[in-house]
Amino acid sequence: MFQDSGPVLSGDLLKTLHSRAGDYDRENAFFAEDLADLREAGYLRAAIPVDRGGLGLSLAELNREQRRLGYWAPATGVGINMHLYWTGPTADLARAGDAGVDWLVEEIVAGKVFAAGHGERRARQLILFTVAFLAAAAVVTLPLLPDGGFRELYDRSLGYQASRGSPFSVWGQAPSLHFLQTISKVFAVGLAILFFFWPRRRSTIQVAALAAALLIAVQVTANHWFYPYVVWFAPLVLVAVFARQRGPEPAFRTR
Repeated sequence: MFQDSGPVLSGDLLKTLHSRAGDYDRENAFFAEDLADLREAGYLRAAIPVDRGGLGLSLAELNREQRRLGYWAPATGVGINMHLYWTGPTADLARAGDAGVDWLVEEIVAGKVFAAGHGERRARQLILFTVAFLAAAAVVTLPLLPDGGFRELYDRSLGYQASRGSPFSVWGQAPSLHFLQTISKVFAVGLAILFFFWPRRRSTIQVAALAAALLIAVQVTANHWFYPYVVWFAPLVLVAVFARQRGPEPAFRTR
């Protein structure tokens, strides 16, 4: 239940943020105006103790405010969330008397924004991710490797799934089209590579549409397919198709 006003976010402020939400989502734009309003309201320092210049909200109070913000301005709620998960631990350490976070407290109270720097797609991050992924895969796979090695593991898992037939798949219903299966596999791989690089900026609806298209492309290549597999991509298709068809937004409740 969303009341008109909370410890920080008033009903009027939420209405203002909500009025911009559609434009931010449609244009995939940074929430600069919302950030300025939230900074002015003191939301960026909400978790910091009162005696240090903050608003002194507890974890429960801040969670409630964040839920209200996410309800009326989803993109802004997600965007500001990273800042809040830095200010929360900082506030706890400050209350515990840890002088090592004094500089963080001062910067937060001054209105500075803190975030983690893992959102940029760069070669170094991609290489580190690949190495970490391979290392983790080796740790969980090697102890379970059967006597036949990777070949036996593949034959018992992915190989079995990839080779068994099904009367419900495209290839099971039309064996004469098997010459197109390799082409469809190449297409699916090409599509995945394309979506990795393009478009550079994606809205929520675009992410849903691209993910649905890729999942469908992958499923089409499979020898074995069954109708329940539709649930893998159906939610994404529904979001992509109907997100812009939503009815009127719910009215704000006032006291």
